[in-house]
Amino acid sequence: MNWYRTLVPESILKKRRTLEVVKAKKAEAVVAAKKHSLKVKQIAFKSAEKYVKEYRSIEKQNVLLRRQAKAVGNFYVPAEAKIAFVVRIRGIIGVSPKVRKILKLFRLTQIQNGVFVKLNKATINMLRLVEPFIAYGYPNLKSTRELIYKRGFGKINKQRIALTDNSLVEKVLGKFGIICIEDLIHEVFTCGPHFKEAANFLWPFQLSSPNGGYTQKLLHFAEGGDHGNRGEEINKFIKQILPVAIPPVAMTYLYDDDDVDMGGSTSAWHDMHNHDLMICMLQRNVQCELEGLRKMLHIQAMEVKWRDIAHQQADEIRYLPMPTGMDSMAQDESSDLKKAVAEKDKAIELLRNELRQALQLALVHEEDLETALDQREKEEQWRGMVEAQNRQLQDRLTQESQAKADMQATLVSVLQHNAPPMPPAHENVDAVRATPICAPKLQLNKQPLSSIPSHPAPHPQASAHGETSIKNQFTTATVPSWK
Repeated sequence: MNWYRTLVPESILKKRRTLEVVKAKKAEAVVAAKKHSLKVKQIAFKSAEKYVKEYRSIEKQNVLLRRQAKAVGNFYVPAEAKIAFVVRIRGIIGVSPKVRKILKLFRLTQIQNGVFVKLNKATINMLRLVEPFIAYGYPNLKSTRELIYKRGFGKINKQRIALTDNSLVEKVLGKFGIICIEDLIHEVFTCGPHFKEAANFLWPFQLSSPNGGYTQKLLHFAEGGDHGNRGEEINKFIKQILPVAIPPVAMTYLYDDDDVDMGGSTSAWHDMHNHDLMICMLQRNVQCELEGLRKMLHIQAMEVKWRDIAHQQADEIRYLPMPTGMDSMAQDESSDLKKAVAEKDKAIELLRNELRQALQLALVHEEDLETALDQREKEEQWRGMVEAQNRQLQDRLTQESQAKADMQATLVSVLQHNAPPMPPAHENVDAVRATPICAPKLQLNKQPLSSIPSHPAPHPQASAHGETSIKNQFTTATVPSWK
């Protein structure tokens, strides 16, 4: 038997070795990426809990200062805002080059574009120059978070990329210690040391027109218009120009809790997202379920149409005159067609069952949404009742303290006018202690006003000691003598 030895070309051997090396490097890179992901998850959860505590401490400090100022009778003046959210609301056709340049520096190149701006002397003067073309104010934490989650896009390699993963943030801002969306929100809201890099990383927000439209763009907000500084009212404006549902963005580290022990991360997640965000998430789930139901209904309609066509073709084949020798083939084809139709019927039944389950799930989500809305309304009503009761209780305490002070003043004045004279000095202290003390009895002498002298004479005993005393013009007191 002849054996032939197969020779492999050197180029193929080199290619195999190269592929093995590349495969080994890829495996090492996957392991390293997994370790890095676990490490970043732990850091992200710790930073999220730290931010929650920081936000709570700031709110408690503001409430405490406001109460202290109110207790003393002063007014609490909060600290000045560090950042502003600027939205362009008008075009710039026929305006001065200075206004064009300022809007270009703010990256407001289109109408309904919005950016975060750090407030200092230069930026405030620039905002005043372009005030007729913009609406700006001081956003709170909720508005900042919703803007970044709902309409947040990053500038990665000079491209507008949606922030769908925390790794995108870490790739650009990781060298500044910003590795997730919550770090980015904290840096922007608190105007941290790397605010410039974080704000430049965020692509200018492309916002929608407000619900109900604008009132009057040519008038200032203080005059009933739309442009100019809105202060804290910018939060209502942001709520009007943002969508209701939240897209699935950048919460990978907060969702995936299977590979690492979070240590209270679930509570941190619920603390960071208030009732409004939870309601928005429920609305988003309902919308996703409805979209899935629409797709399933479309598929079901297509299946029904295909089944009707198959039945029609089967009927046509059944009634066609068959040539000799083709009966068996026609029967085989008809049996195969019937089997296919039966399989399609089963598939349609399965789709119907899935559709029923999806409808039930959508109803459950809708009930959860209604329950959350009812709970929120009840909490608002309860909060209003508690505030009214606190105000009533504070008013009652104030009235009682005032009445108590008036009563004390009245008692002091009565005691000063009707106090009995001091007894004379006794040599025998025991005799004085044994002497019973009787309270003075007041006797009112009803005398006409004409009989009372306008300048009463001084008391003889008081004049003997060089002192003067004035009797009461309307009442006289009979005091028992001391023995």
